[in-house]
Amino acid sequence: MPISSFILAAALLVAEHAPAPAQDHPAARTQPTDNNPAAGSSEADIVITARTAEALDTFIEQVTQARQGRQIARWDRRICIRTLGLDAAHNSYVVSGIAHVAKTLKIGISPSPCRGDVVVIFTNDADGFADAIIKRYPKLFQDIDSGIHALREQRDELRASRPVRWINASLTGPRSGGAFDDTTNHLFTATRLVQPTRQYAVRSMAIVDLTSMTGLSWAQLVDYLAMVCLANPSMSAKFDSHSILSMFQLRDRGAKPPSGLTSDDRAVLHALYTVGVGAEADAQRDQIKAAMLGNKQRP
Repeated sequence: MPISSFILAAALLVAEHAPAPAQDHPAARTQPTDNNPAAGSSEADIVITARTAEALDTFIEQVTQARQGRQIARWDRRICIRTLGLDAAHNSYVVSGIAHVAKTLKIGISPSPCRGDVVVIFTNDADGFADAIIKRYPKLFQDIDSGIHALREQRDELRASRPVRWINASLTGPRSGGAFDDTTNHLFTATRLVQPTRQYAVRSMAIVDLTSMTGLSWAQLVDYLAMVCLANPSMSAKFDSHSILSMFQLRDRGAKPPSGLTSDDRAVLHALYTVGVGAEADAQRDQIKAAMLGNKQRP
């Protein structure tokens, strides 16, 4: 399904399931500002000290989901960020906030108008929207390499009721860059630690339930969405207070969530976008951990 057709279809569904975009959620309606506490600081200054080695391993795996036998995907080109279901002011705030985080990772941003690589949908009926879009467009984000079972899991996750749900898509390409074709893809490797391929992030869609944002700020939500769209975190994982991804869990327990991206969040994103791309997922995670701990040596 062409992305332009999807954007149009999604806009029509938003109109059906969110006839009046909520203006009072998240709770704090702040003006667009630099919502990244690390802005202007050196990435080399980020030091992870609060987690045990085991906890850090768990966090890295939770944030860098990859299907069995695949590598960890990341964006390697300019991205277009689109939102649906918001007024112009809130739309600008969300887009500029995600773009700011992306730029700190050296990800280019396509100027508007553009087709939409990262699409965030805001609705008052997230369950209805997710169900409707899956029914109308069953091949959306279909990953034929993963089989029917994996596709069913993706649909079930997208249908599961939660404040924010997402689905990220990637493609496999040669490690040196470019795309596979049908004639010149003779790739060989003598080690399983270094692969001849890499995973390219190609699409990210998030659905935000505006009725579930009570007690949160737009700045918190934007940073949460940046983690969702620029990494590939597990929707079912239980994150601790060292990550903005714990935001909803902490709020629901009556605890105070992080005000934005934490040092761990910024460090794992920076490491994801600087370590080598040709290793297996487990080896990539080892590299990410080493980078987060300040060890510049790579396997």
